[in-house]
Amino acid sequence: MRSARILIVEDNALVAQGTQAMVNQAGYEVAGCTASGEAAVALAARLQPDLVLMDIRLRGQMDGVEAARRIRAQQAVPVIYVSAYIDELTLRRADATFPSGYLSKPVLPGALRNAIELALRQAPRNRQPPIQAPRLVVADDNCMTRAILRDALSAQGYQVTVARDGAEALSEAQAVHPDLMILDVQMPVLDGLEVMRQVRRAPDLAATPIIALTALAEPADRRRCLEAGANEYLSKPVSLVTLFTMVETCLERGYA
Repeated sequence: MRSARILIVEDNALVAQGTQAMVNQAGYEVAGCTASGEAAVALAARLQPDLVLMDIRLRGQMDGVEAARRIRAQQAVPVIYVSAYIDELTLRRADATFPSGYLSKPVLPGALRNAIELALRQAPRNRQPPIQAPRLVVADDNCMTRAILRDALSAQGYQVTVARDGAEALSEAQAVHPDLMILDVQMPVLDGLEVMRQVRRAPDLAATPIIALTALAEPADRRRCLEAGANEYLSKPVSLVTLFTMVETCLERGYA
């Protein structure tokens, strides 16, 4: 019998790391970990976790209560709320999502294990099959940046193909027909701008959402990326939380 798979939604990196360790120590598998409500909704749909640990106060437009409401609208997964403080209004909103428990921060290992065990015993067993994970092509000529993006996006449930330069990025895009591309602008062989232009000219790739990454942060640089075919633009160093949210937004819009 497989271990229960748990999705962790927590915007504090240190707290998230500690929660992952406690979940693993309790004998459960971490299905994924994200810092935003928007990404949590999409990740839950793809991974179909057995339980969600949901921080209530999240940065961004969607708090944990709204994220839990949307997740439970698409699947009957138990949600345990985690918060340092819950005011009366938030508590009423949270109760409306039929939570499977509440945990106060800082969370103790024993309390976490007991809450998870209770929620799983009471949870329905009719799990839906996971949704096909979106395919991403990530291109960057820096090996460390490539590895970080590959590992971080793979942990979010995406199928990630990496490329070392623009020519390889174009070749991979033609081979896998990705749902989204993340392109460094300054790459050898073909730079990111030329890759974007060629993608936009290819009939079978033209509608592919593209996020441009660059160390150049002037308004003119952003304009050049958008004119070449990028849908969104991020300056390096990139915040992973911002990137995850932007990826989900691009995938939802489609840009077709």
